[in-house]
Amino acid sequence: MNPTGLAWNASRPLKRFTTIVIPALALWSAAAFAEMFGSDYKPCAEKPSTMEIVDCVQARTKVWDDRLNAAYRDLLKRITPDQRQPLMQAELLWIQYRDANCKILLRWPGHDPPDPDG
Repeated sequence: MNPTGLAWNASRPLKRFTTIVIPALALWSAAAFAEMFGSDYKPCAEKPSTMEIVDCVQARTKVWDDRLNAAYRDLLKRITPDQRQPLMQAELLWIQYRDANCKILLRWPGHDPPDPDG
């Protein structure tokens, strides 16, 4: 839990990511994988099994999640109390955007993944 009272729960999106997206990614080429996630994920695409790919992506995701949380904590130290509420509103709007974007990607033409909402 961060000082604003908003919790960054990486496990829910990560579970969705690992159970739906990772197996599909295993079927894509290494170049497409690296392009989608960035060059630091390229070693993950070169793993010989789906489980090793999942483990690698989870480890890389944790690194980026830790960086994001550190940057957020640093930002909270530098802003004034009257800036916290707009920041919290922006964070909630970003979460809504992220969730909506994931739903679009899960329903991309040619994919018939299970619906994570039901």
